[in-house]
Amino acid sequence: MPSITHEEANEQFFEEAARWELPPGWDWPEGPIYSGIGPDGARAGYGLNIGRGDATFYWYCAWSRTLLEASSDSDRAAALQQVLRVRETNYYTSFLPEDRSAVDARLSAAEAGDFRELEQTVDLNCPEASHR
Repeated sequence: MPSITHEEANEQFFEEAARWELPPGWDWPEGPIYSGIGPDGARAGYGLNIGRGDATFYWYCAWSRTLLEASSDSDRAAALQQVLRVRETNYYTSFLPEDRSAVDARLSAAEAGDFRELEQTVDLNCPEASHR
């Protein structure tokens, strides 16, 4: 399986991050994101698009949390429009299973005003570290 170095993964992450605007109160993590060292202390290799996928997943998490925490209808609508753009991201196109029906169902439910599945997914999978 082809891999990239931690330097390349970090470069990908920040290049991709520059393409996506985070919601107010959110910041991109400070780099480097990838150290090149695995949890066992051995040298780590990274998948070809890991930086792009991780950046857009972080973006998706930030907007999803913003949607779930919105205090007004207009803020909720604006955040929802961003969340639905996940289909344009490297995370969606490269890191989700080919059958994206579960994700699409979650997005359709959110579009219809039902945020339960989205909230569960965000609570289980999304970082809060850069949320102020």
